[in-house]
Amino acid sequence: MSQSIIKAYYLMRADLNMSQAKFGVQIAHGTDFIWYRRDENEYFGDWVNEFCRRKIVLKVNTLEKLENLHDILHIEKIKHSRIEDNGLTEFEGKTFTGIVILPIEERLLPKNIKKLQLWRDL
Repeated sequence: MSQSIIKAYYLMRADLNMSQAKFGVQIAHGTDFIWYRRDENEYFGDWVNEFCRRKIVLKVNTLEKLENLHDILHIEKIKHSRIEDNGLTEFEGKTFTGIVILPIEERLLPKNIKKLQLWRDL
């Protein structure tokens, strides 16, 4: 069986109306998690050595939907990390802003996530 393309996925909440700066920092936090957890990710080496270290940002419309997707990833044992903001600037208190799925073959992604809309603008 041939290996599919390896990508990291960011599932980001659309209902928070984050500024572009805040959004960028949240994505950066997710990328930090990929590097922090590299030793437990079997796809990390291939992802780093690929031409462009593919990253896909997907839109999640509500906190409830994001929590549901988090549960699915946990049940299916797909390596991921929550992205949370500490609430020092734009949000009141700790806020669950997104999920980063550590590099994975795209064919292994759950169907619920494959159906999400690409994030095209802020």
